Amino acid sequence: PSAFERVNVGGTRTVIEEARRAGAQRIVHVSSFFALGCSAAAPGQIGDEAMPRPAATYTEYERTKMLAGQVAEERLAAGAPLVVVYPCVVY
Repeated sequence: PSAFERVNVGGTRTVIEEARRAGAQRIVHVSSFFALGCSAAAPGQIGDEAMPRPAATYTEYERTKMLAGQVAEERLAAGAPLVVVYPCVVY
């Protein structure tokens, strides 16, 4: 759990801040669909990033990816030149 916290949450915070300090014009935070939590969409309904996120998580990985996503969203709201991507499965 501490490694997930350090890498996923702390690493996200550090990379975004260092990129801003270096004068990056665009920062791309590529996360994981796990950061969105389980979909509350009804069968046949499409869920997306705008859906409310569940309070409970199943694993430490999922929990820390959600927290890292919150860090990214906070930095975006504060003006960071940030794009957040949540791919599902990458082959």
